[in-house]
Order: sequence, then C-alpha cells, then structure tokens
Amino acid sequence: MHRLFEKADGLTGEIIGAAMEVHRDIGPGLVESIYEWCSVDELELRGVSTENQWPTVGAPLAGALTANAGVGKRHSYTHAAITFRVSFRCLL
Repeated sequence: MHRLFEKADGLTGEIIGAAMEVHRDIGPGLVESIYEWCSVDELELRGVSTENQWPTVGAPLAGALTANAGVGKRHSYTHAAITFRVSFRCLL
C-alpha cells in the first residue's frame, strides 16, 4: 500500500463531504464560479488546504484546431495549445 493512502483516503472523504454540504446549502443551477468559491471555503473550514485556478500544462489537442489562410490552399490547420485551469486542487 502506498505510504500516503490513508491520508489521501481521508482527504477524499472530506472533499465529498464538502461537495455534498455545498450542494445542500446552495442547491443546483448557479454558475460554476459560485460553486468553486463555496467549495474552497467549505474545504478550508474543514482544514483542507486548497489552491484556486491552478493552471495545467498546455497540450495540443486533436479537436482544437485553428484555421490558417494560405495562398493556393483550401484549409491549413495547426494544433492549438490549450491551457486548462483546474477550479481548485486540494493539497495533502
């Protein structure tokens, strides 16, 4: 068993509990940023360290293409590097 298993398992329970509490308190249908803010607040009340809007490594995606106009070409596509941001991450 990995040395951080028990700590990660406990953290998983806190994350699920916080998500359920936020959903119970504010309900469905709001914009994502409100859930993010409330979730981070709830996790920190539970003693879980978080970081907001954590950027991931940009990676070219097969479905993300940008069109380049070229002389004598109908279409020329290149892969676009897209960087996603994680709403929040919890730290062990």
